This record gives sequence, structure tokens and C-alpha cells, in this order.
Amino acid sequence: MSDKLFGALLVAGLLLSIGNSFTSQPPRETCALTGASCKGSALYTIFNIMNQCGSALFHHLAPLFVIGCAARLQVTSTAPDSNRPDNTGDPNAPTSAKIKGNAVMSAHMNGTVLPMTEVQDEVFSARVLGEGAAIEPTEGKLYAPADAVVGNLFNTHHAISLVTEEGVQLLLHIGINTVELDGRHFKAQVRTGQKVKRGDLLISFDLETVKAAGYLCTTPMIVCNTDDYQRITPMANGRVKAGAPLLELKGRPTL
Repeated sequence: MSDKLFGALLVAGLLLSIGNSFTSQPPRETCALTGASCKGSALYTIFNIMNQCGSALFHHLAPLFVIGCAARLQVTSTAPDSNRPDNTGDPNAPTSAKIKGNAVMSAHMNGTVLPMTEVQDEVFSARVLGEGAAIEPTEGKLYAPADAVVGNLFNTHHAISLVTEEGVQLLLHIGINTVELDGRHFKAQVRTGQKVKRGDLLISFDLETVKAAGYLCTTPMIVCNTDDYQRITPMANGRVKAGAPLLELKGRPTL
């Protein structure tokens, strides 16, 4: 808590204590205590103002507390560290900035590469969730595009999120509106929290049955932390085999 906030609390307490002790008593008892503080007198008015000021301070304790803590945090975070060496002007000095590593994501399916702008779902085509690439599959198998950990396996098994060893956050979504199938025709081969290797089978599904039910099977691979990268570029077009290079991620400096 900041020193100024602590001081404000003390002032509020004194004002309330003194002001309320006089203005809350019947006029006769107040007069007996002070000899001059009956309502209408100058002294009573002063005590009443003190009471009101103290009440106003206490009514604003919550924002005062937040402001005081924020101010203390700001001072702490911006204060120079006396134990930190001054590297100003030294071009060889280490920096706190780190480079978000470059990475390559492999094709997650066998099929035909489709630009994100051609995916028939505005959430994907407008790249609301991030940049990526889609594949129109020729078989019902979804593979891991990199060494990763399964972040979340959807209950309907039509989608899965991964976090790669390089920190790439991926969403792989089988088909368009296939959540409506409520898991029918999909079978998960992994579980949430499991470590997987590039090329491991993640989900299998009945491609022809899903299509026959009226659903497109276009499967985007989305880089959800797109802003962490300078550039995300497709590395393939046309027919592609699972495991072939599909997306190149160029890292950017981060603090």
C-alpha cells in the first residue's frame, strides 16, 4: 500500500472520529461537552464538515486502495535496479529481448492445400483466429504437424488444440460446422495433456460418411498466436502428403 493512501486512511479516521463524536449527539449533550457546539454554531458547523469529509474519504476507499496499489506497482516496476549492471552504450551487452523462434509446421493431412481465404467459413477465411492453411482431405486422418502437447481435445473430437515445443499455439478443426455431428464418426487417438510427435495420428474419422451427411471436410490449421510472428507463409500448394512442410513461421523479437 502506498504511503499517501495510508495517510489518507489516517486522516479519514480522525475526521470521522472527531466530527461524528460531536455531530451525532443530541444538541444538549453536545453543548455540555463543548460549551459552544450546539447546532447552528460555528464550531458545530466545523465538526459537521469534518464528519462529512471523513465519510467521503471512506466511501472512496476501494478506488483509493486500487490507485495506491497501482501507483506502488508502477514505481516498483520502473525503479532502476541498483544490482543490475549498466550496459548503456555497450553493443555487445546482453539484452532482455528474446527472439520468438522460427518454426515449420508439417501438413496435418493427405489432400489438397486450400488458401485460408477459400475456406467456406467466415471465421476461418477472415482469419479471425489467426493465420494458417487448410487442407481438403483425401482420407479421414488428422496428424500432428509438430512435436507438441495436446492443449485441448474437444468433446466432439472434431477439433484439437496443440502447443508445440517452439511455443506455437495451433488449432486444427476438421470440417465446417461438424460440431453439429456431436462426435459421431470421429475417434480421438490422443488425450488432453498428452505429448505427441510430428506425424502422430491425432484423430481418425469417417470421411465419406461425414461428406454424405452434408458437411465439408475442409480442415484448417490455425496459428492462434499469429501476433507473435513477423510472417506466416504457406510452403505448399496443390496436392500434399501428411508430414510435408506446409507453414513457415518467422519469429519476431519479444521482450
